[in-house]
Formats: sequence, C-alpha cells, structure tokens
Amino acid sequence: MLGMPALIVRRAMMRGALFWVGLRVLMLLVGGAARSATDQPTATGLESHPLLFVLIIACLAWYDLWRRNEVIFLANLGISLRYAVACYVAPAFLFETLPALFA
Repeated sequence: MLGMPALIVRRAMMRGALFWVGLRVLMLLVGGAARSATDQPTATGLESHPLLFVLIIACLAWYDLWRRNEVIFLANLGISLRYAVACYVAPAFLFETLPALFA
C-alpha cells in the first residue's frame, strides 16, 4: 500500500490537532499558575521551543496508538507506525512553525 486511506489520515490529523490544542491549553494553565504564585512573569520553557512541542505530540501519538491497539490494526493494513505518528504530528508541526516563519 502506498499510503494511508483518507479516513485514517483525517482521523489521525484531527487527533494530532486535538493533542496540540490540549497541550497548549495545559501550558497556558501551568504558566498562569506559575505567574500567579510568584507575581513575576515566568515562562514554562516550552513557548520558545516549538520542536519540543512536536516531540511531545509524537510521544502522545505513539502512546495513543498503542493504547487503542491501533498499531496492530495499522500493521495489518500495511501502514507503518512511523507513518501513522507522522500524520499525528503534521498539524502540530504546521501550527508551531508557521507563526515562527511569519513573525
């Protein structure tokens, strides 16, 4: 098989986008809690490292595929785990790099 079916790609990209949004909201909450506790502006460290966000999304994607037992399902379809994780990571990569390119 040359590629993943469109339904699986769409679902993987939607999950990846949801992971990115969830991680961004979590970082905003952690940053807000740190600011309110110290009364000084603090950075959580991830705001300046977009590739770290992408790496975290890749780890979450791998865990999500493993937890849902989709690794075996995708292997039966002839789709490698690497390709499936790349579909999860693609939205996060775009969301993290496009603002850096235009800023």
